[in-house]
Amino acid sequence: IYLFIKEKPWDDYKDSLNLSLNRKKIISLLLIFIIFLSFWIRFQSYSPIFYDLDPYYYVYSAFQILEYGIPPLDDQTAWYPEVVVDHRVVPTLSYLEAIWYSFYTMDGEYDNYLLSLVASLYPPIMAMIAMFFLYLFVSSIYRREFGLVSAAVATMMPILIMKLAASEFEVQA
Repeated sequence: IYLFIKEKPWDDYKDSLNLSLNRKKIISLLLIFIIFLSFWIRFQSYSPIFYDLDPYYYVYSAFQILEYGIPPLDDQTAWYPEVVVDHRVVPTLSYLEAIWYSFYTMDGEYDNYLLSLVASLYPPIMAMIAMFFLYLFVSSIYRREFGLVSAAVATMMPILIMKLAASEFEVQA
């Protein structure tokens, strides 16, 4: 508190409290809009039931963590001749989904639809972060406007919308 009062950091931000629009503020507002738009477009498919070829394969590891505490080395869920299979491929994502589910339910009963719903938030959040880092990458090499245009174009790319939509659990995306 002493350093806060002594250094007076609010003096450095008096210019930012000015409501007049300049180039930097317009670019920042457009970037916030693009990031929000990239989340909102992908969030439209938010549902526990998603029609895809194999939508619940990647969430099964989070189920195993919630039910058994750890994904087993061999869970016997593969077709013959690939009988030995484990779901330890992407442990960070599986544990993240299990933690989100535990926080949401306060360690309550397991429900596969609820786990699917909680795990559906991950792809739109990653799309939002990807558009922001795409902006940072392009604007670090070129101008900020080019970073803004590249993030806007990537936000509307159909393949990125499809692969980073809510309820699409593919880790490759």
